[in-house]
Amino acid sequence: MSDPLLARLAAGEDDAAKELEDFIAKVATPFRADLGAEWEDVVRAATVEVLAELEKRDFEGIHDLRAWVWRLTNRSCIDARRRARRVDWLSLDGESSLSEGSTVTVDFAARDLSLKILGMASAECRELWRRLHLGESYEEMSQALGLTEGALRVRVLRCRRWALSKKRRLGG
Repeated sequence: MSDPLLARLAAGEDDAAKELEDFIAKVATPFRADLGAEWEDVVRAATVEVLAELEKRDFEGIHDLRAWVWRLTNRSCIDARRRARRVDWLSLDGESSLSEGSTVTVDFAARDLSLKILGMASAECRELWRRLHLGESYEEMSQALGLTEGALRVRVLRCRRWALSKKRRLGG
């Protein structure tokens, strides 16, 4: 990645955006095991964040764009890893199956809080969560909704963040 990449990105070249995303994915690779299924979402979100920052800033005189992108990507991955450690997944049906024959009872107050948050969510978030619950892949969802896969992943990530912030505010 070099400074000519900035000009190519500004010109809207697809291969420049792909080069940037590939570099971000390479930087984020050490976090793949920790982030699990979230890894691709974090890479997409970091890519969107880098592009947004590039639009806002004047990078003339910046000697090492690569180092700046590396720092921003690492920060995004570390933040995601910290958030993932705080997530406590909840089943809404009152029971969560651990293994065949064993179950754990879920706190019904927590279930009610989750249902309240679900009711407060936008129609778009509920639809995305419904499709994910049905097991649709991001590729299938993007085709059905007419969105790029990357845009879809970012929207799902934003919905997750919104729900977690609501849960914290409501005392969950």
